[in-house]
Amino acid sequence: MNKTMTSIAEAVREGRYLHTRLYTVYPDQAGGETEVRYRGSLVAVVWPHRVMLFARGFYTPTMKAVINAALKGAGLAAYVYQRKFGWRVVDFRDEYGQPNWSGFQHTDVEFEEGMIIGRTVATW
Repeated sequence: MNKTMTSIAEAVREGRYLHTRLYTVYPDQAGGETEVRYRGSLVAVVWPHRVMLFARGFYTPTMKAVINAALKGAGLAAYVYQRKFGWRVVDFRDEYGQPNWSGFQHTDVEFEEGMIIGRTVATW
């Protein structure tokens, strides 16, 4: 993860405002909601313990990196990757919502616009 993606993840984790030419993180202090935007397009909405993801039709490596930075900043054991020209989301948590990086138990689903990665399972 490069310096920019790390700063996005840190801003999401700390709930602080971040604005560059391309990236913006808008924390909402009252509701606990944080928006992550790339070039003005909404990429992720982060709540405590869950994230809603959007690609807005831009299936690029940079968009994927921004989404992964938001997931990392939210503290979720999940990431987006590409396989056979399609995006997939792998979620490494057990049935209790705890991170399980061993890889023996994980959910691997196709990326869907507006999908929510939460504490228990990946839903959309």
